[in-house]
Amino acid sequence: MRHLNEQLCAKNPKLILCLGNIAVQFFFKRAEAEVKTMRGSWYDVEGFQTTVAYHPLAVRRRPNVWPLFLNDWLFVAARYRRLMQ
Repeated sequence: MRHLNEQLCAKNPKLILCLGNIAVQFFFKRAEAEVKTMRGSWYDVEGFQTTVAYHPLAVRRRPNVWPLFLNDWLFVAARYRRLMQ
């Protein structure tokens, strides 16, 4: 976590996308956090605009989540476009 905090301070990203439950639970510091209930919304996590999506390996294992995965990326792309205008 120290390395991640250093990178966040150095880069100060406008958006953060957590991929998968492990990343979500770790970044949000909530063991019960899950992608399936949190996706599709933006959260302020220690001043960083953060959203969540399924991990690509989850999509490989469960192809039925591909449309959700794609929607998550479109959701991020729309916010990114607005920020860059």
